[in-house]
Amino acid sequence: MPAFDPQAAPADAGPSFGPYSATTFSTIRQRWNMNAVRIPLSAASFLGDDAAFHKLGGIMRNANRLELLVILAAREPPEFWARCAAYFKTWPNVMFDVSGEQPRELVKAIRDTGANQPILVGGIDRLTADSLLDAPNIIYEVNPKYSTTRTDRDRYEHFGFLASQVPVLVNEGDLHLDQKAEPCASLPSDPSEVERLVKANLLYFDALGISWTASVFEPGELITDYRKQDATSLENGWTCGTPAALRPGLGTVVQLHLWGAEFRGLYAVNGAGGFRLPRGGVAILYGPIFADRDRQASGKRPPEALGKVSVEVTDALGVSRPAGLLYASAGWGQANFIVPDGSAPGPARVTVVRADGSSTAANTTIVDAAPSLWTALRNGRGPVIGFAVQHGADGKPSEVPTFRCDEAGCRTMPVVIASDRPTSVRLMGTGFRNAGSGADVRVELAGIPIPVTGLGPAPDPGVDQVTIQIPSSLRSLGEADLLCSVGGRLSNVVRISVGSPPRPPVRPGPPVPPDNPMSEAKVLLGRYLFYDQRMSVNGAASCATCHRQELAFTDGRAAAGGATGERHPRSAMSLVNDAYRSVLT
Repeated sequence: MPAFDPQAAPADAGPSFGPYSATTFSTIRQRWNMNAVRIPLSAASFLGDDAAFHKLGGIMRNANRLELLVILAAREPPEFWARCAAYFKTWPNVMFDVSGEQPRELVKAIRDTGANQPILVGGIDRLTADSLLDAPNIIYEVNPKYSTTRTDRDRYEHFGFLASQVPVLVNEGDLHLDQKAEPCASLPSDPSEVERLVKANLLYFDALGISWTASVFEPGELITDYRKQDATSLENGWTCGTPAALRPGLGTVVQLHLWGAEFRGLYAVNGAGGFRLPRGGVAILYGPIFADRDRQASGKRPPEALGKVSVEVTDALGVSRPAGLLYASAGWGQANFIVPDGSAPGPARVTVVRADGSSTAANTTIVDAAPSLWTALRNGRGPVIGFAVQHGADGKPSEVPTFRCDEAGCRTMPVVIASDRPTSVRLMGTGFRNAGSGADVRVELAGIPIPVTGLGPAPDPGVDQVTIQIPSSLRSLGEADLLCSVGGRLSNVVRISVGSPPRPPVRPGPPVPPDNPMSEAKVLLGRYLFYDQRMSVNGAASCATCHRQELAFTDGRAAAGGATGERHPRSAMSLVNDAYRSVLT
């Protein structure tokens, strides 16, 4: 993660997108299968300010809620770590990365507070048994370079020998392609060679049980941007220090390794982007589909073949079933399909079969429930697709969408909550239907539990719906994160807005001079004078004669007539907020 800035960081729910939002945390856990985030800290941001620790705590709670361990990292003196550890010493899902030159003093400062969480000791590439700290719960951190760890022998000399003695974390595994210096300049010029190098490191870590962090989770490193958060790729090459329009990175290599999927092969994901497919639900295949052209299925019964392409699912019992197809793309792309409802949970295989006899297969896992909520952005992020029951002026109920999309993009639309009763909202998604009648289904809105009143299939193939009731006490909540879980398995994080519909801007009232304050008597006098004909030169007309209220304070004519009957060259102007106005013409 990028460095934590308490001035810019929200305390709790966070924005819908950004480095420390719930959307990003859920992506890291579900789409990447990672289990920790590393948050760099600076002592300058926390000097004499407990509010900064409070904001950091809110972000850490969000990360823990989304099944992520938090590593707090800083190169700061013992005084900082004593204060930080004292604040978070009762938090079980946190580690401290001291990364300092005097590890014994830093470790002592943390342990003296009573904090017992693991401590990462960094800044040392080579360590012998004589220099190991005599303290429990210590993990040794190393920062090797790709330029010096090209072989298993290199890896052993830099950190492999240490992993046989103590727990080791390999940190900062990025390629630093935005730099012209090491290690980018020393990398092989062939992108495929760099991919193999990264993959070889990851396989070595797995073989020796070494923990590792991949990179900074920001655009151009592992992801393209925070809104889409698609994995970066190396396949188009790069120029050191000169990022292209689509910045290259090692994202795809890392992501597919974490899921055991084959790079440039075929792989399947659920609606939330995870690699566990819900039986009876919608799933997506990425890779070599090769339909005759882009095809979209129609009707309530998805076909078993689309564009001369079919999909077959072989479950854990070895039974193969055809999958209903919703979409198939020409060439390298995607195929949306329905996981056969009768599939047995467990390890499975998904195969794309083409009319010419060729096929491509991918390993996957089938589960009873893998909840995901549909979003208007069609990528599992942003405004949730839902329908709120609203009552009109006639008292009749109708369903109103929770989102709106136009040429400006997609956004949430406020769900208006009645002051005297909860409001029902249907959320659309997939992966819920086989959770079981007694499943533990939970929904949280801004961290607040929300009652679930309905769960089951929707009319469209593979689509499910979850009905919730938002209590009247939340009618002024505003836009917030919504999270659903089934049996402890989390959905993606979506956004929903709760509150009043947007109102047109209100024009400010007239300026009131400090030496002539407004009063009820003055307003009443002004009303009498406005309708008094004695205010005209001949007593024949009042202000209201030419400025009629029912005509927006005009007389409705192209040319106004004065008190004497003379025609004016202009119409009577509308009078709005003219109190204390010094010039009228």
